[in-house]
Amino acid sequence: MRTRNRYGNTLRAALVGAVVAAVVVLAAFPVIAAVGGNMILGKPNTADATTFLSGTAPNSNLRIINSQAGAPALDLRVQAGSPPLQVNSAGWIRFLNADRLDGKHAAAFSLVGHNHTGVYLPLAGKAADANLLDGRDSASYAGAAMACPPGALVGYGRQGPICSSRIGSVAVDSTGDVGWYTSLVLDANGFPVISYYDATNKDLKMARCGNATCSAGNTLTTVDATGIVGWYTSLVLDANGFPVISYYDYTNEDLKVVHCGNATCTSGNTLTTVDAAGYVGWDTSLVLDANGYPVISYYDATNQDLKVAHCGNATCSAGNTLTTVDSAGDVGRHTSLVLDANGYPVISYYDYTNEDLKVARCGNPTCSAGNTLTTVDSAGTVGWYPSLVLDAAGNPVISYWDTTNDDLQVAYCGNPTCSAGNTLTTVDSAGMVGRFTSLVLDANGFPVISYYDHTNEDLKMVYCGNPTCSAGNTLTTVDATGTVGYYTSVVLDANGNPVISYYDSSNGDLKVAALIR
Repeated sequence: MRTRNRYGNTLRAALVGAVVAAVVVLAAFPVIAAVGGNMILGKPNTADATTFLSGTAPNSNLRIINSQAGAPALDLRVQAGSPPLQVNSAGWIRFLNADRLDGKHAAAFSLVGHNHTGVYLPLAGKAADANLLDGRDSASYAGAAMACPPGALVGYGRQGPICSSRIGSVAVDSTGDVGWYTSLVLDANGFPVISYYDATNKDLKMARCGNATCSAGNTLTTVDATGIVGWYTSLVLDANGFPVISYYDYTNEDLKVVHCGNATCTSGNTLTTVDAAGYVGWDTSLVLDANGYPVISYYDATNQDLKVAHCGNATCSAGNTLTTVDSAGDVGRHTSLVLDANGYPVISYYDYTNEDLKVARCGNPTCSAGNTLTTVDSAGTVGWYPSLVLDAAGNPVISYWDTTNDDLQVAYCGNPTCSAGNTLTTVDSAGMVGRFTSLVLDANGFPVISYYDHTNEDLKMVYCGNPTCSAGNTLTTVDATGTVGYYTSVVLDANGNPVISYYDSSNGDLKVAALIR
């Protein structure tokens, strides 16, 4: 190509056609092609139309060299949000080193074989090698294009997620035989708070963890030690973050509630007997209404009925309404309660007479009228250990144990009363599985379920691939150290990471598994 010299060198306007609508630094001087004329090096140039450079050179059509150490050979500047460069090929570019991959630093990814005991990748520092993310070749990173188990997702590649193992589990309380009937919530900091039964001292206890994984700073408190108390616990936090717990008083055979006076239940607690009419208070499930008043479902063993208590104040000390919701046979064991958008109770439970899974949808806040009772699954002996949530449409989703087949099952109801359009799915049938289920829905409305694998004596979890768990499910053994996984309770943290409380039967410990995704 012929050039003329005015201020050192001059190229024809066609020279810079490879860069479209951007400012180009050529040989470390800002230049832009002049329309229909020559480009002047070392001086500003302007162009309001696309300039083309085409040819059949055996290598590149344009090469820019800057001999100044540390200075770039090409500087592209555009308006915010505009791409600085456009290409029409997906071909691999050798020696192209990136600071981020899909907007994530290298620290968001793990090395091959990474198991959370090694060193994380550094945030800063860019290597001068080729074809790298912060100086590392793609072979250094864990494989993609797979579905991560729950608690295994540590990064994303363009082709899919990057997986690793869970963080692990810790024994939160190992003083005696402790950890029966666990119920778990997270406080405002994302730290677990757990109610449970101390079988050695026959007391109700509460653990407030000092961090998200319960690895340090935990506070363990005996909340009620009057007689044999603390079976079938269910825990929520009030607006101040103070625990409220429903439970069974075995000595007096009563339903009780404690409203703690502070975050750790160390002082100011109010203990109340809510129902003392016969043998009452098995299988409790507790929520707070819009006023912060407890609403509790439970089993009346004397009359073999499903009952609901709607407290008249925050401590259940006055104005309580006790209602028998279902009395058709021996019904009401293994209750799980939520409130719908109107504040009306919705309860899943086991019908012992017919060996069925049932749902009660109450017609008002106290379940005194307008209730709808529905048998959801009657195929064999089904419905033990149900756990209930409502989807975005207010339709029940229930995990439970199919005793006949020893399987984990999920029922996805087709309407708010489960009277039509229900989808029943066997989620895990590998051995004797599905006891002690606990269910939450993720941000997509997909069920996440913790449960006990009786065959292998392990804690397991399933992360469903769709709302009905009919496809794409990922089953994970969370803890296999001994006989573990009784009395599970699962929640998701602010990032969608599962946290599970459960009982370690081998060691008699309360344990928590905190997973990362």
